[in-house]
Amino acid sequence: MPMLLEDLAEETSASNLRAADRLDAEARDLDELRGAATARDEFLPRAVESARQATDYAVARVAQAEAAWRSALVSLRKTPTGAEAERLLRVHVTVFESGRRLVGAARALWQIPELVDDQRERLDELNRAGRRIEELVAEAKLALEHRERGWQPADPARLALGLQLAREGKTIKADEARTWFRKGPG
Repeated sequence: MPMLLEDLAEETSASNLRAADRLDAEARDLDELRGAATARDEFLPRAVESARQATDYAVARVAQAEAAWRSALVSLRKTPTGAEAERLLRVHVTVFESGRRLVGAARALWQIPELVDDQRERLDELNRAGRRIEELVAEAKLALEHRERGWQPADPARLALGLQLAREGKTIKADEARTWFRKGPG
C-alpha cells in the first residue's frame, strides 16, 4: 500500500506544479490584457472568473492533500519507522509544498487591485486553505525529522511502564483524560 500512496502522492505533486505553472501564465496574460487599452472591458470579468476558478481548484486540492495525508497516517501507524515510512513522509512533504505553490499562484490572481475589494470572502477562503497547507507541511516535516533523528524517550523506564499498562488495558480513554485538564465554566 505505501508504494501506491507514494505513486499517487507523486502524481498529485506533479499535477499541483503543472496547475501552478498554468495559473502563473494566466496572471501574466491578465497583466498584458490589463495594459491593453482596447481590452479593458474584457479584463475585469476574465480576471474575476480566473481568480474564482483558481480558488476553487486550489481549495479542492488542499482537501485532496488532507485525504492523502489521512491515508498516509494509517499506513504509518502500521509501519511507523524505517526507510519506507521516511520515503512516504518525504513524498507527502513534496505534495504539501506543491500545494503551497498552487495556493500562492491562486492568491496572485487576487492581487489584481480591482478584485481585492469585491471578492474578500473568496480570498479569505483561499487564505484558510493556505494556512491549512502550512500546517500539513509543518506536521509532515516534523514527522520526517522525528524519524531521521532517531527519537529517544526522555524517561525510557516510564515509557516502558506506560506501554505495559496499555497492553494490560489499565489505561483510561483519551476523552476522559482530557476532561481532567479542561477548565470548568467561570
